[in-house]
Amino acid sequence: MKFLITTSLLLFILTCTYAQKHTLDDISLSKSDFEIKEGITNHPYDAKIYTEVSYEYRIEEDKGKPILHVKAKLSINSDKSWIKEEFWSNASDKAKADLLAHEKGHLLVSLIHFKELENLWRQSIFSKQQCKLELRRAYKNIDSIGDSMNSAYDDETNHSRIREKQEEWITSLMNRINELYAEEEKISFSFQIKTPISE
Repeated sequence: MKFLITTSLLLFILTCTYAQKHTLDDISLSKSDFEIKEGITNHPYDAKIYTEVSYEYRIEEDKGKPILHVKAKLSINSDKSWIKEEFWSNASDKAKADLLAHEKGHLLVSLIHFKELENLWRQSIFSKQQCKLELRRAYKNIDSIGDSMNSAYDDETNHSRIREKQEEWITSLMNRINELYAEEEKISFSFQIKTPISE
């Protein structure tokens, strides 16, 4: 399989502004996406969102040529996403909103890399015998870049405590969302691809 991962994915510093076809309000995230958990004393943060990508594939013959079909879905795992009960019971409405806004930033990161995964798979040349491994390898590469971006987001914003950095990150993330989804009417949490593969 042939694919290219550019350094811009890892560095991710956008200096230009894209037309805001999609806005933060288009991406839903609320308390209902989390479990309010008691007794979390060994974790320094007040919340954690857990997103996951699931995919399946099959190979079919079309006019004697093998075709790879892939379906993928991005979802929030509400069983693994949590908010500390102590925080939620005592926080002001503003503090709760700030917390959810920060966690939405992590969701934006997931959406960005989900789209990058789709683009990478669409541009790749898979082999019939190794496509399972090749799909997985590409996914792991994109996932690793996403993990790095999530860590940088938390570090630079100090988990939303540095308001200026929080706003800068959200602006940059939304710029990237609008670049990647510029041709789409809405931001999708799923995709399907159909591509020829080599023997």
